[in-house]
Formats: sequence, C-alpha cells, structure tokens
Amino acid sequence: MLLTFFEKYIRQNKRPDAREPLVNTRGKGFSIIETLVAITILTMVIAGSITAINKGLSVSTETRNRVTASLLAQDAMEYVKNRKFINIKTLGEANWLSGFGGCRNVPPFLCRVDSIQADGLGISFCYVPDGCPVYINDVGYHQTPTGLNTKTPFERSFYLEPTMNADERKVIVKVTWETAGVPYSVKLVDYIFNVAW
Repeated sequence: MLLTFFEKYIRQNKRPDAREPLVNTRGKGFSIIETLVAITILTMVIAGSITAINKGLSVSTETRNRVTASLLAQDAMEYVKNRKFINIKTLGEANWLSGFGGCRNVPPFLCRVDSIQADGLGISFCYVPDGCPVYINDVGYHQTPTGLNTKTPFERSFYLEPTMNADERKVIVKVTWETAGVPYSVKLVDYIFNVAW
C-alpha cells in the first residue's frame, strides 16, 4: 500500500521527458473562448482610446481656429480705430471718416482690412465673387492676394453703421470660416468717435 501511494505520487509529479507530450491535464491555462473575449475587450479599449484622441485633436483644431478668428477680428478693429485717429490728426475732424468710403453692410460695400499696409491703403471693398479671403505669408495675415501667399480658411470683412450721433459710428467686424462643412463666425462690435484722444 505504501508503494502504490509512492508510485501514484511519482507518476503525478514526475517531470516530463522528451518522449511524453506536454499536455495540460490539470485544467490550468486559457481556453479559446477566454482568449477571444480578452482580445475583444482589448480591441474595444484601443478603439475607445483612438476615438478620444481623435476628438481631442478635433477640439484642439477648432479652438485654434476660434482664437485665430478672434485675433483677426481684433486686428481689423484696431486698424479701423488707428485709421480714424490718423484721419483726424492729418486731415482734421471734418474728414474723420476719410478712406472708409461707404463701407456698409450691403455687398459689394463690405470692406476688408489689410493691416500690413502701413501707407493708409489697407482698406478696400470686398467684391462679391471673391469674398474677403484672408491670406498668410512670412510677414503675417493680410487680405491682398499675391503670388507668395497661402489662402487661409478665414474671410474677414467690416462695415460702419451710422448712429443717432453724427460724430459716432458703429464698427462691425466679422470673421467667418468652415470646418468640416460647418460654418463658424466671430463678430466684434465697437464704436468710433470723431474725437482725437
């Protein structure tokens, strides 16, 4: 009896040699179903991570476009205000709107601003077929097309509206763009006055 116990123990715990196949007889390990379930879960985790990364990149791009559009609108507003100050200082208060030549909210009377133009020629009309595209080159953003420019997705225009006061104008700057077929816009409103301060 003692021998059979030892024989049984030796048979169960003996090390396999080259003649015996390595077969898991104790039921430890993974079945094919367990492996497929693990692969499915891993695939879902990876797909979810890729979707989150893609959404983050899309939000990042849209945020960059909104910031750029806001800066383009502010750039145009500052140019209009500066132009008004220059007009009052050089031409007098009677000509404070010189160069704005009928910029109104009626195409083709929308105006564009090319703030890179330092000679006072930075304001011109936007013509309807072309719109008011914004270009970029190594100097910065502007609205004068030349051979060295790259067209951006942005369009920028402004117009003046009269108010109840003859020495006051409402300035509206609008920057528009499209992302994945969805239109977006930034609108900036301020007032200019016939006052040199």
